[in-house]
Amino acid sequence: MAAGEKRHSGGRRRGSSLRKSRRRSSGKALKVLMIIDQFNIGGTETHVLTLAREMQRQGVEVIVAGKYGRLLGQFSASGIRCYEIDFVLDNYERDEANRALYESVISSIVEREQADLIHGHQFPSAYPAYEAAARMNIPFVFTVHGHYIDEPLLRRMYARSALISVSPAVQRRLAALGFSSELAANGIDTEEYRAYRETDSPYRMYIRRKLGVPDDAKLIMYASRLSWEKADICEEIMHAVSAMRLSGDSQVHLLIIGGGKREAELRALAQEHNELFGVPFIRTMGEVDNIHTFYTASDAVIGTGRIALEAIACRRPVIAVGCRGYVGIVSPHNHAQAWNTWFGDHDAERFLTRKGIIRDMKEVILMSGNRLNELVSSNLRHVQEVYPISRICQSTVRLYERLLRRNTLSARVSAAGKIKTRL
Repeated sequence: MAAGEKRHSGGRRRGSSLRKSRRRSSGKALKVLMIIDQFNIGGTETHVLTLAREMQRQGVEVIVAGKYGRLLGQFSASGIRCYEIDFVLDNYERDEANRALYESVISSIVEREQADLIHGHQFPSAYPAYEAAARMNIPFVFTVHGHYIDEPLLRRMYARSALISVSPAVQRRLAALGFSSELAANGIDTEEYRAYRETDSPYRMYIRRKLGVPDDAKLIMYASRLSWEKADICEEIMHAVSAMRLSGDSQVHLLIIGGGKREAELRALAQEHNELFGVPFIRTMGEVDNIHTFYTASDAVIGTGRIALEAIACRRPVIAVGCRGYVGIVSPHNHAQAWNTWFGDHDAERFLTRKGIIRDMKEVILMSGNRLNELVSSNLRHVQEVYPISRICQSTVRLYERLLRRNTLSARVSAAGKIKTRL
């Protein structure tokens, strides 16, 4: 599709019958234009989808713009109006040559949709999004989702924008640079994952047999984008699982979910390991849009951030490791650490080692009965209490409303000043 072309979803907007529209003092329903780089399958994009769905339930109208990607269908199916704009090139770098065009297109969407504010989530697309908000004189909100920070852009837009941090580690990093921010976690509706929790269902056995996983195998799943540090983590996990098999854990299998710059390289490495043992014990699935199916098949999940939340919602044990370091088996004793570091993705108290992850994988696959049930149940309760998307949505909408009141007041003061000057 051309830049700015709208994808129609068809059908009634989700949430229209659930709750009355959240209205401003003008009587108009609150409208927000969300901006993402691309409708990719990833933690940031899934968070935006979850947040947008919940906002619609709470009466806020949401429009989303980004480059075409595999997650676009889920946005459209949720009744969210979507515009396809090629903010980034195929190598995920921002399309600087067409920035002015994209700013103009965003401005036209704001005008056409009568959006009250713009909420950006990734730095490449934030450049034209911020300029469009400034041009249209509407508030701009930006969520910092990770440890990568484009400091020059933040300094440029900080005076007339509001920042959101998704973890205490990100909030601390921004504060060290002189930026204050609101704290709002990446939220989840755990009820969406209820169907994938059973470990003794015929459906679970059906999925495992489709994958070719033996009934008595212990299947460990690693899910992430296969680029940069997370590709290095994937490689280390492959070597660790092979080491476990050499030491006698012949029933451990590994499932790798995700795509990225090093996907082909890691597929080839997995094939080398399989040929070495003469058994296809490492399976690579690439990027998928039905990841819940694979949680069903697994006995434990290795991941960070959004993956950790979803796996916990499916009542799977989680070993948390991210870009910045290692948390280990998620349990009540490290819930605070997991939140403060975003499961090792934004900060860390220790680093990943082969010895450490082998120890934790062995411990997890040996868990059963009351011990396993207590672990997954306590983790689920914690996620339900700390990361509910309904509460996170409410706090985000309150931020929007404060910004809109401030923007209205500023406009009135400016208008009054002009009248006084003329008099």
